[in-house]
Amino acid sequence: MIKNIKDKFYKVYKKNNIICYAIIILIAVLIFIPLLKKGFIMTHDGTAHFSRNFGTIQGIKNGIPLSAIVPNFCGGFGYSWNLFYPPLSTYINAIFYFIIQNYIIDMKLTIMLAIACAGIFMFKFMINLTKNKSSSLIASIFYITSTYFIVDIYKRLAIGEIMVFVFLPLLFWGLYNIFYEQGKKSYLLTIGTVGIFLSHNISSLIVAILCFVIILFHCKKLWKKEDRKQIWKDLFINAFFIILIVSFFMLPLLEHRLDTEYVAMINNGMTSRELVINSEINLSQLIMTIGPVILLSLLPTLICYKKIDKNKRNLYIGILILGTITAIIATKIFPWNIMPNILLLIQFPWRILLFSTFFLSIIAGININICITNKKIIKFIIITFIAIIYSVNIMFKIIDFNFDFDTSYLYEVEKIENINSFSDQCTNYDYLPVKARKPYIQTRGDNVIVLYGNAQIKNETKEQTNMKFTVENNSEESILELPYIYYLGYSIEMNEKEIKYEESTNGFISITIPKEEKGIVEVKYTGTKLSKISTILSIIGIIGFIFYVKIKMNTIK
Repeated sequence: MIKNIKDKFYKVYKKNNIICYAIIILIAVLIFIPLLKKGFIMTHDGTAHFSRNFGTIQGIKNGIPLSAIVPNFCGGFGYSWNLFYPPLSTYINAIFYFIIQNYIIDMKLTIMLAIACAGIFMFKFMINLTKNKSSSLIASIFYITSTYFIVDIYKRLAIGEIMVFVFLPLLFWGLYNIFYEQGKKSYLLTIGTVGIFLSHNISSLIVAILCFVIILFHCKKLWKKEDRKQIWKDLFINAFFIILIVSFFMLPLLEHRLDTEYVAMINNGMTSRELVINSEINLSQLIMTIGPVILLSLLPTLICYKKIDKNKRNLYIGILILGTITAIIATKIFPWNIMPNILLLIQFPWRILLFSTFFLSIIAGININICITNKKIIKFIIITFIAIIYSVNIMFKIIDFNFDFDTSYLYEVEKIENINSFSDQCTNYDYLPVKARKPYIQTRGDNVIVLYGNAQIKNETKEQTNMKFTVENNSEESILELPYIYYLGYSIEMNEKEIKYEESTNGFISITIPKEEKGIVEVKYTGTKLSKISTILSIIGIIGFIFYVKIKMNTIK
C-alpha cells in the first residue's frame, strides 16, 4: 500500500507542479500561523505601514486613488507617506480592506499572500534555471523559511522588503531569460523590477547595482554577433516600460526632491556614516542571519560544482560569488568608512543579506539535490522538517504579540504633546520639510497666521485638505501661513484666481496677498501637474506593456 502511494505521488509529481505548489503553500501557512491570533505583533516598523495603508485607503475613499497627504496626521496639518515611500503594498492592502473592512486583517492577508507568492515565484524561477523540480522546491523552501525573511515579518514588519522577496525571483528570472533563453519571457524583468521599485526605495538602489553587475558579467553575450541584437532589444524595451510604469511615483518624488529639502533627503537625515558602520555585523551574526541550514548546504559546493552541466558552471559560480560578496558587504570586513555617500542610503549593512539569502538559497537547493540523489520523498521530509523547525525556533524567540492592538489611533487627529522623535502615525517624521520644527508644530494653532502685514482673516473653515477663509482690511502686502505642512500639489485660489504658494520659514505653506487685495481664499489638494502627467504616462506604460506581453506569449506559442 505504501509503495502504491509513493508511486502515485511520483507520477503526479513528475507530470505537473501541483504537489510542489501545495507543499510551498502549506509551508507558507505554517509560517503564517502566529498571525492567526487576535491583535497583532509588536514590530519595529509596524505602525508606519499601518499609517501608510490608512493614508492610501482614505484617499481612495475620498476619490483620490493616488492620495499623497494624510490630513489628520502630524497635528492635523497633513503628512505625506506616498510621495516618498513606494505605495505598492498599500494598494494590495487596500484590495483586502475593501473586502473585509479591517486594517489588521488586511495586513495579515497581505503578509500571507507575500509568503506564498515568494515561495512559488522562487520555485518557478528555479525550474527555469535548473530544469529540476527537486532543487527548485528545496531552494524555495529555504527561501521562505530563511532567517532574514522571518525576521522581516515577525520582528521588523518591513513590508517593503517582504514585497522585495516576492519580486526578486521574477526580476532575475527575466534577466536569465534574456541572456539564456532568447528573451521569450523577458517581460518578467519588467514585472520584477517594477514590483521592487514600487515596494522599497533602498532595495531598488541595491537591485540597480546588482543588475549592472550581472549585465557586466554577461558582457561577452552583449557583443556576440548572433545574440547581441535580441539581448539589447529586450533590455531596452524592458527599461522603457519600467521607466514609464514607475513614473507616477518616481517623478513626483524627484519633483519634491528638487523643490525643497525634506528630512529623509538630506545628508544625515535618515542615515549617517556612523550609523552604517555601527550596523555592520560580525561572523556569528552573519551565520545566524543567513541561517545554519543554508550555510551547511554550501559545504559540498566543490563536489557539486563538478557534477553540474558544463554550460551552467559559470552561472553557478557567478551566483555563488554574488551570494558571498553580498554577505561580506554586510560585515565589518567591508570598508564602509570609505564608501561614497550615495551608498550610505542603505542605512544598515545587514539589509543586503536579503540578497545573500536569495543567491545562497539557489546554491543550497542545487547542492542538496545533487548530494541526495535517491529517496526523494525522504529528502523532502527531512529538508522541510529541518527548515520549519529552525524557522519556528526563530519565531518563538522574536515574536512579541499584542492581543489588544487596534488601529483606532489612525482616525484621530494626532496630538503632538512632546518633542519625542517617534509618532504612531508619522514614525520619525522623516518626510517633514527640514524647516518644520516639531516644537513649532506642537504649539501652532489650526488657523491661518499673518506672518507679515495687517490683513484680517475671517470665516475660517477647514476640513481635511480643504480650507476656506476671507481676507479683509489688507492695506499693505501681507504674507499668510496656512495650517498645512509644505508639500507640492495644493491648489489655492483667491476670488477664483489661482495664486502661487511657497514654503514658510516654519516649513508650512505660505501665500502672499497683494496690497488692497481682499476676498475669499480656497485651498484644496489636487496633486501637481507633473503628478497628473506621470500618472497618464504610467497608464500608457501599463497598457503598452500588456500588449507587449501578449505579443511575447503569442511568439512562444
